[in-house]
Amino acid sequence: PKATMAGWRTQLIRHVRRERWTKAADGARREIGNFGVPPEYGQPKEGGTGFLGTPDNHRDLLKKRPLSPELFDLEGKPLYKFPLVSISSITNRVTGVMLVGYTSMLGFASVTGNGIEAVEAFKASYPWLVLPTKLAVSYPVLYHYLGGLRHLIWDEFIEGEQTKPSMLSNESVEFSSKVLFGTSAVGALGLALYSV
Repeated sequence: PKATMAGWRTQLIRHVRRERWTKAADGARREIGNFGVPPEYGQPKEGGTGFLGTPDNHRDLLKKRPLSPELFDLEGKPLYKFPLVSISSITNRVTGVMLVGYTSMLGFASVTGNGIEAVEAFKASYPWLVLPTKLAVSYPVLYHYLGGLRHLIWDEFIEGEQTKPSMLSNESVEFSSKVLFGTSAVGALGLALYSV
């Protein structure tokens, strides 16, 4: 008896909802699922939001409003500066994606059997692009590798409640980010200038 009572109650609720939503002002019926929707559902018939006191230049004011959270002021200047540590973290992820792309291209060239010939053809056709290309490959390799080493070192120096000076303090993490950027840039330049 309890199950049949619950089933009867559910059917009654569905019927009432269906009747309520299908009675539109003009008698038309639009379906969404099992419920009808009045033609002007959620919208006033005339005047838009003027009855709320919305100014006529509402759209222009919206274009001048800062983004949320307020990243830029009304002149378009940034209000927020990313911390160096977050830029370092984002760069580590981006260089990882770049390495996946480079590895995929290298794998494709190796499978087709034209790896060495493709590199030599590129060097002969575009000699002015050789140095930027070497930089574009060596910087992500060095940065991602050194960033990984930094994380391994951090994993060894985690201390319970950080009551002692740690390599994970804000100052030391920011300093290691500066060292990581600098070392990667100098190393990548050295590798790019080196020729076999």
